[in-house]
Amino acid sequence: MSEIEKQEIVDMFVQSALRCAEFYDLLSSHIPHEQLKKIFSDLSFDGKKLSKELKSWSELPMHVAPRQYFDINRSKYYFDSLSQKSLQTDVKVMEEILPELSDIASALQIAISFEKDGILFWEEMKSLSEGELSKFITDLISQRKQRVSMLLKMKGELVQG
Repeated sequence: MSEIEKQEIVDMFVQSALRCAEFYDLLSSHIPHEQLKKIFSDLSFDGKKLSKELKSWSELPMHVAPRQYFDINRSKYYFDSLSQKSLQTDVKVMEEILPELSDIASALQIAISFEKDGILFWEEMKSLSEGELSKFITDLISQRKQRVSMLLKMKGELVQG
């Protein structure tokens, strides 16, 4: 993998993490529920922290496992197309949806959908990765799944309470 391709991939990973932070900042600013606001603020902080971690990957050897459909010379376009299919990339759409939120359950459902999109995105990235990068992404996916569980639990408690 060329240094240019590696940097493009790292940049895309960083942008994904920053979009996550931006998404949760936006959610936090539209939710009056204090506990949820705190959780969304914490998730935003995690996204910003992750973006810094991901930047360090540009300094490390990175191995990406080519697939039949994966043209190593066009990796930027491939990764961009994966990214564009995700709710994560469209914070502008979220800005239009959020004022319409009328209840906490809706906010939680949007966050759950966002996290599930992130899991799908990172699972695809993992399938293209090897070595330390693959391990890192596996841990990231595990964290995202924990977030989904936490948000689902909160939504369940809200419905019961």
